[in-house]
Amino acid sequence: MSSDNNDSYQQQNIPEPAEEMSIQWLERNAAKNSENKTSEDASPAASPLPEATGGETKSNHASSRRDDLLLRLPDHVLTTKVFTYFGFKDYALTSCASQYLQAHWQTAHQSKPLPLYVPEDCRTLEEAVKRVQEDNRLTTIVLGKGEHKIDGKYLKISSAVKIVGRPDVPKEEIMVVGGIWFDVKKGAEENCHLQHMILRQAKNNGVFGESSFTMKDVIVEQCGQSGVIALGTGVVGRCTNVEVRQCEQSGVVAAMGGSMTLFGAKTTVHHNCTTTNYNCGLKVSGSSSSTIQLVSPLTKEEVSIDNGGGGNWGAGWSVDINQIKTIQVKPEVF
Repeated sequence: MSSDNNDSYQQQNIPEPAEEMSIQWLERNAAKNSENKTSEDASPAASPLPEATGGETKSNHASSRRDDLLLRLPDHVLTTKVFTYFGFKDYALTSCASQYLQAHWQTAHQSKPLPLYVPEDCRTLEEAVKRVQEDNRLTTIVLGKGEHKIDGKYLKISSAVKIVGRPDVPKEEIMVVGGIWFDVKKGAEENCHLQHMILRQAKNNGVFGESSFTMKDVIVEQCGQSGVIALGTGVVGRCTNVEVRQCEQSGVVAAMGGSMTLFGAKTTVHHNCTTTNYNCGLKVSGSSSSTIQLVSPLTKEEVSIDNGGGGNWGAGWSVDINQIKTIQVKPEVF
């Protein structure tokens, strides 16, 4: 694995998959070293015959402990150089195989939550989300190259989770086909995050937030309804360098008291409203507290362009168009 790839994982605080430090790798090298040591040390005159009892020797247990190369490593090496590279499957195998490995592994991950890799640990994104919701040790899902299809209208997220594309794969090659629905109890929603992927062809909205969420470096496209929506009082969607395009209805929506905050030079909302006349690129509706905030130097004129329907920005009935505005102070988002 190249140093560039290592850097990209470290920048996003995502442990790498256990490709080079897997249990299988350790077992193969332990066996090889054990064979080499035996051949080097073997001498007809050097070793007396051990006492035999029931076909086994008294030295068997001690010998197996000597041949276990992991036992020769200092604790801090196991913790910082081996177990930090383990994924969920390695954790499961380790826990079953050895109590001392399990203890070291848990120590290594007390301050670094477990990642789940798709398809290495779970075959599908839906399976990974289900596992996260059943195990509070799991907080991050890492998507590999390819299409990750969602059955039905939405994949519902009801617990804190970060879904990120592998940083060593271009986001254009990591595609979630379907919609994401955030519906998390208050207090945990701040840990709901999407990053480094394309989300496309949702039957309804691409990202439907009924609880707060963040997005970074994501393309949302070709959705059957709107691209990204924050719906409800206190619901906040924060998007950095997010592109929303070619959706049938509005691009970005804040409704019924929800709020969307957009920032980053790559943020753009374009060529949406492909089938309706009353939607807009940026739209606020349903409440005087619904807002879309663009962090300076972004402006609505710069971000929302070439949308059809009702134009590049608009407000629903009884809502002020000035609820779409540029703000000067950058909020703390990540």
